[in-house]
Amino acid sequence: ATSQTVTLPAQATVAWTADAEIHIERGAVGAGSITGASGVQINGAVAGTFTLGAQYSVVTLKRKASNMWTLFGNAS
Repeated sequence: ATSQTVTLPAQATVAWTADAEIHIERGAVGAGSITGASGVQINGAVAGTFTLGAQYSVVTLKRKASNMWTLFGNAS
């Protein structure tokens, strides 16, 4: 029931594959959010934070390039 934040690490710390996808589900009633580490761009927001929708909402992060990701699904 507590809030959780997922931080997407930079390419320098994780060897992401070129076509990496990460699926995240908000399983709990507590708020869920996704943020990028310093230098990580998600949907054009450097180190921006996105909040998942209601419980059981699902989002996907799709790697587009080094430290560049697109987030799609139920988030704002």
